Amino acid sequence: MNIRFSIFFILTSMILFNSCEKDKDENTMDSISGIWYLKNVNGGLAGIDLDYTRDQVKWTFDHSKLKLNVENNIMTTGPEDIYAGLDTGVYNYEVREDKQIKTLYVENNKKGVIIIVNDNLKLDDNVASDGLITEFER
Repeated sequence: MNIRFSIFFILTSMILFNSCEKDKDENTMDSISGIWYLKNVNGGLAGIDLDYTRDQVKWTFDHSKLKLNVENNIMTTGPEDIYAGLDTGVYNYEVREDKQIKTLYVENNKKGVIIIVNDNLKLDDNVASDGLITEFER
C-alpha cells in the first residue's frame, strides 16, 4: 500500500509541475499580448533620453499568430525616428527563455530582455555600458 501511495504521489506531482510550467509560459506570452505605446528610450554612451507621445509609435502583439504589428507615425529623420526602432509593418516575433530570462526576438533579431511590471514593458538590450532600454506602456 505504501508503494502505491508513493507512486500515486510522484505521478500526481509530475502532472501538476508540468501544468504549472505550461501556465507560466502562457502567462508570459499573454502578458506581452496586446497594445503597447512607446514611452521612452534611454541609455547608451551618448546618454540618450527620448520621450514619445502615445500617438507616435504603437506595437500590437498578437500571441495567437505570433505577429507584431508596428505603427510608427514619426515624421522626422532625427533621433526620435532612429531610436524608435521598427518601421510600420507586420513582423514575426517570439519570446525565448534561457535560465528564466525571457528575451524578445523580432524577425530572429534580438530586441531585448523582457521586463513587465503592471502596465509597463521594458526591453533591455542587455549591453552593459552602451545598451539601450526601450520603455512601453499600455
